Amino acid sequence: MPLPQPQPLPSPSTPQPQPVPDTSAPTLPDGSVAPIPDPEPAPTPPGTHFPTPGGPGVTPGGTRPDVNSIAAEVGRIEQKIANLANKPAPEVDLGDLLPLLGLLADLLEAPIPGTTYSLSGVCEEVAEGAEQPQATWQIPDALNFAAVIARLDTMDAMLQQHLAWRTPTCKGPRLQGDWRTISFISDEASGTRGDRLRKRFRYRSLSGLGLPQVIDHWANFTWQAGAVCVQHAGSSWGTPQVWAASIDEGKRVIRHAGGEAGIDPDQDGRWVISGSDSARVGLPGTMRVNKKGGYYWITARDGPNGSPIVGTTP
Repeated sequence: MPLPQPQPLPSPSTPQPQPVPDTSAPTLPDGSVAPIPDPEPAPTPPGTHFPTPGGPGVTPGGTRPDVNSIAAEVGRIEQKIANLANKPAPEVDLGDLLPLLGLLADLLEAPIPGTTYSLSGVCEEVAEGAEQPQATWQIPDALNFAAVIARLDTMDAMLQQHLAWRTPTCKGPRLQGDWRTISFISDEASGTRGDRLRKRFRYRSLSGLGLPQVIDHWANFTWQAGAVCVQHAGSSWGTPQVWAASIDEGKRVIRHAGGEAGIDPDQDGRWVISGSDSARVGLPGTMRVNKKGGYYWITARDGPNGSPIVGTTP
């Protein structure tokens, strides 16, 4: 029977090194190392925008608005100025400038041909069939600057002549004649307040009639007021208008005035018709000359000065 073989003795195990605690890191009360906090995110600079979602931010160019950045920018500017100052000036050959001097002399001494400026009147009072007045200014030949001065002096004279003539505000006929003002009142109450309706009618007259004749022309005239505005324009007696019950009624009132003023409104000027849907405008009523206080409220006067003269009722 074989003898058992001897077994090798186990070798002594090598001790493993123990971790040395990091004494530089902060520790907790139980001796363990405190966890390192995550770093705070850097703030986004003002003015940064993100053209691509999820991409890096883009900041505007130029110097940052702080003292250090401004100082650095000023330093760069000073360096550029110093570099320019240290460069030698380019050499200039005076002979190259002689052709330019000749061109400059030709420009300053070149003669400019004369011309004629004219100004025409627009709405001056002239005889029938005559042309409007015209003023002319001759500008002689002169050298460059002398020609410019001559034209400027002529413009001053032209402006003065323009002011002496009627500035073009002569659109439409010239108003002529004496003012007539006729005040009417309704026979019945009108409107929500129950007041009597009052109307004033004005026009210019070339008839030359006195106040008694004007009163006789209007004293017994009546007409119907309403919501139609009839106006006559384009004649020398102004723009008389009346709010009447109809177009024909309004024209009848104005034609009656034309009979005293010496104007045929169907031949001279034009009719203008309008109206209103407002309840406050164009109220109805039978209108006649106002005789309140024992006077005819009819005036005939040349101008605004003084009190108007009225006639008494019989």
